[in-house]
Amino acid sequence: MTKDESVWYLDYLQASFKGIVDRDGENEARYLSLHDKNEDARRAILASESLMQSFPSIDEQ
Repeated sequence: MTKDESVWYLDYLQASFKGIVDRDGENEARYLSLHDKNEDARRAILASESLMQSFPSIDEQ
């Protein structure tokens, strides 16, 4: 996500937790799109960490 997308996403989440978010179609669609981007990045990081753990480090060789 870009910096602007990250700020918008965080603001939306905070407003949602406070119960003051505007859940019109455009905002909800943007939130869902950014949520998917965030989840894709999170899964990529988890996969790479798992892969890195399956190989011995240079110190262990």
